[in-house]
Amino acid sequence: MYIVITPITNVKVFITNMAEHILTNKEIIEKLKLISVSKTASELARKLGTERQNLKSYENKSSVDLNNRMITLLIDFIENERN
Repeated sequence: MYIVITPITNVKVFITNMAEHILTNKEIIEKLKLISVSKTASELARKLGTERQNLKSYENKSSVDLNNRMITLLIDFIENERN
């Protein structure tokens, strides 16, 4: 998948508004299931090239780090482009 960001002015507004809510790992997995049209965690794991247990471990991790912030930014961008 390729993400093309245009025009630049919209991106600045999007990035400025993005920090309102950082997704948890569980929310990230649920949104990725929707984006990838995966009905189950097992199906998403297959598409990601990993095991379901790895997704479960990721989901149970409670800390929010830089990865969550970057993934939140990308998911928000994808969802905004669909609307």
